Amino acid sequence: MDLVKAIAPFFCVLMVFWVAARLAVSDAAKDRTARERGDGAIEFSVNRQSFWGVYVVLALTSYPVIVFVVSGFDAAFGLWLVSLCCGCVLLLLMSFPGTIVVNGEGMEQSYWVGPPKRIQWKQVAWIGTDKKKKRVTVKSLRGDKVVHTRQLPDKARFLAELQTHCPAKMPAEAELKTLIGV
Repeated sequence: MDLVKAIAPFFCVLMVFWVAARLAVSDAAKDRTARERGDGAIEFSVNRQSFWGVYVVLALTSYPVIVFVVSGFDAAFGLWLVSLCCGCVLLLLMSFPGTIVVNGEGMEQSYWVGPPKRIQWKQVAWIGTDKKKKRVTVKSLRGDKVVHTRQLPDKARFLAELQTHCPAKMPAEAELKTLIGV
């Protein structure tokens, strides 16, 4: 058996998986802004290329599950592989950044899996920034968190909305300027 013919398909799948994973976690385009909806709410949603990256990763990790189900449950290794792939799919769906909607009452972040997280303005307990991970975290009095990650657009607008509705909870101005790159 030719070693190159055996390794080439695996290498190609691995490369596609790597490119798709890079797309899924890529930064939001610098020129993208938050979208204003008709009801006055402001929506911060993930780039479309990130969605395509997630779709490809989901397809690649779901393929062994489909093959195992179609071929029958005949090997313990197959069951282990299916469990691993299902866990990866769930982890990806739970951790992919959700769309944040900000309105006059508060904010809501919706993920693909799980209930949306809602925080009213009067229940904001803490706002923190992480320069290294390029994210802003808002925590409520009940412990709910809304996280604006680097995959979401218009971080400056998100911070401006937070400044408008809860200025006493905002971090230092120098910390904010280094976060948004001003």
